[in-house]
Amino acid sequence: MKFLHSILCLLLLLSGLMVAFSANPVESVLFLILTFFNAGAILIMFNAEFLGLIFIIVYVGAIAVLFLFVIMMLNVKMHQNTFSSLVKQNIGYVIIGLFLASFLIETGYLCLQSVFRSQSLTSGINNSALLIDSLNNIDVLGQVLYNYYLVCF
Repeated sequence: MKFLHSILCLLLLLSGLMVAFSANPVESVLFLILTFFNAGAILIMFNAEFLGLIFIIVYVGAIAVLFLFVIMMLNVKMHQNTFSSLVKQNIGYVIIGLFLASFLIETGYLCLQSVFRSQSLTSGINNSALLIDSLNNIDVLGQVLYNYYLVCF
């Protein structure tokens, strides 16, 4: 499960970067759709099914597709990508920057991992609420809507 979460987070980060640095606006919107799908999948993995499904339905189904149709109807011309020209000119600085960023990210991850894996944080948590009811978020939302707010719904 941790491996799948890591893969989805990495894919979310890469697709988010490709949204910003893509030269073609249609490709940028397609990467935006991939970003929304990844965010929805991560929310579903965290047992927030309702938010994940709403993310996919609202953002991918409505907003991103609307962006795609507007861009395709405007017939936006492609131009030279300034990011790729900067990378070609300063490839040495880019490689050094990537190594430095990966070192800082790994150091921060190890520091945070040592803080959050300590036994003092998990000893005070009481999981008796989880034993009472094993419904997921969508079931609870449906029960509340149909039991208490049926007239409004």
